[in-house]
Amino acid sequence: MGKLLIFLISTRLVLFVSLFFINGEFVISTLGERWDGNSYRFIAENGYVPQNLVGSEFIVFLPLFPTILRFFSFLGLQTETIAFFVSNIFFILGSLILYKLLKIDYEEKFSKEVVILISLFPTSYFFSAGYPESLFLFLTAVSFYFARKSNFLLGFLFAGLASITRPTGIFIFPAILYLLLKTKNISKLIYVLPGLIFPIYYLYLNFKLNQDPFSFSLFLKNYWQKSFALPWEGITKSFKLMTHFDWDTYQRVTAGLFEGLSSFLAWIFSLLTLFKRSNINFAYFIFMFLSTLLFTSTGFILSAPRYILSMFPFLIILQLLLKYKLFKVVWVLLSSILLIFYTNAFYLGRWAF
Repeated sequence: MGKLLIFLISTRLVLFVSLFFINGEFVISTLGERWDGNSYRFIAENGYVPQNLVGSEFIVFLPLFPTILRFFSFLGLQTETIAFFVSNIFFILGSLILYKLLKIDYEEKFSKEVVILISLFPTSYFFSAGYPESLFLFLTAVSFYFARKSNFLLGFLFAGLASITRPTGIFIFPAILYLLLKTKNISKLIYVLPGLIFPIYYLYLNFKLNQDPFSFSLFLKNYWQKSFALPWEGITKSFKLMTHFDWDTYQRVTAGLFEGLSSFLAWIFSLLTLFKRSNINFAYFIFMFLSTLLFTSTGFILSAPRYILSMFPFLIILQLLLKYKLFKVVWVLLSSILLIFYTNAFYLGRWAF
């Protein structure tokens, strides 16, 4: 595990050094203030605000990550800087716990290579930005780890925390529930209740501020054009954006091709997760399938490559597919190039998922 820890730290340092050489500078706080990072910073500094006030639309951003940022405000650092350090720390912790989780089913070499794939994934710069992706990785890995070790109380508790970190966190509940039912110890079903406190709290927060426990859905529709649609509608629209006449090549590839391709691959990999039952736990299929269904069931798919980053079973399938050394080398090289390219784009404030 020591070598894996060194590798994880090294990948972050290489990213930061790359930014320095490309731009002649590297300002830590910049990675904490891009796009949604500003929304989480607002919540950390001001809390949630009622409808019709500036910032009320940020209710769609779940509360655990900004709560952690606010907790560390006693350090006297900028919120953006705190976000940078929090994200990187949880990336390291989450990756190491994911490694321990994978070792339950797989050999050490395979488990390490899955973690390496996720650290070099083209959008893994979000693990170092002011986003909750690294926190979600940590909570997801911990939740499944405890559940696989039959500690369902802690498994559901961490699932509850994950549900107020990223929207797909709620789908850890049915996945762990499957693991619990497999034990045929029905008395342990009561362990789900403490974990449900967290998503219920978020609904209460919506009701308290906007008199509607599901008010977040209205803000998603009005501010982010997010409303229900069948998955193929959003995927088709993403591919059609490749020909958007007002966009340059970068926008067409990033917001068109890669959004559509990532969404399509998420479905393909979800099916592969089901078909490879001998290689992957069915609970992981439940989590990945429902997560894919959620983020693609909208007429306007946004940030699909980032959502994939939040689904570790996707990387397990990728590792299974890259069984030939040449394929693996090609993927790692291509992924690393894209990682540096999009990290720099994100740093410069260009849309990067």
